[in-house]
Amino acid sequence: MHNLEFPACQPEEQLRSIIDRKRGNTKIALDEALTRVLQRYDLLQEHFDNQTLTTLGAEAWEDEHTAALLHCYAVEVDALSELKRLIRGNQPLPLRKICPYCGIGSPGQFDHYLPKARFPEFSVHAYNLVPCCGQCNAIKGETWLVNGARAFINFYADALPTSAIVCPEVDWLDVAGTAVPNMTFSLVCPDDFDAHRFALIEQHFDRLNLLERYREEAPSEFYDLRISARARKATTTYDLRVFLQGWIDQHTEGRGPVNWKLALYQELVNQDRFLHDCLT
Repeated sequence: MHNLEFPACQPEEQLRSIIDRKRGNTKIALDEALTRVLQRYDLLQEHFDNQTLTTLGAEAWEDEHTAALLHCYAVEVDALSELKRLIRGNQPLPLRKICPYCGIGSPGQFDHYLPKARFPEFSVHAYNLVPCCGQCNAIKGETWLVNGARAFINFYADALPTSAIVCPEVDWLDVAGTAVPNMTFSLVCPDDFDAHRFALIEQHFDRLNLLERYREEAPSEFYDLRISARARKATTTYDLRVFLQGWIDQHTEGRGPVNWKLALYQELVNQDRFLHDCLT
């Protein structure tokens, strides 16, 4: 998981550019709704600034206005394509191919953090478009509040811990004379992170079933790390550990401290059994 950088654009200008490319009854309805939509844009900005998204209520729209606002996203024009490019392109290079929701998949889709069915006026608002993988997008769907509390992290607005939160555990099993790792994961709140804020992270992990998904992905990550380690052709566990630790440290600078793969790599590198396996 990682925070997202706000795109280098003005949401109001992007909206106007999209509306300018619409035609017929859709354009008429959008022109009629524009003043109210811009007022809602100002209100969304206030809630972002004050971290009060849960109190942002839905607006009642006429059917023709709802349809036109949803059309802005459903029927893509070049201005929307450019907006998506700006959002993706403004993210740090090491993170552009990683879904912020899970840290597993590639962000080939966009989630509407505030569901567009309830908030059609924000269907093309840059702050409401989260690049994500298809699996996370499908699981999250139209959900954003559960019992009045947010169910998912907002990676534009919510601060993440500055130390690891995913704790891997590696047990070695003897399978037909070969040591095979059994890897499981748990979630741990850092001592310096507010427990109330961590409850949102726990909810996020539970809703997206992340710990189980990490367990399923872990064997492939183990295999890839072992291949990289063996390619080093180190002759001692000390030299191999120094090399791999430097590799992890460099990737942590680019991907951040809460990346689950790096937590797994760190646990493996800390284990002499893994290092000896890489030398054979």
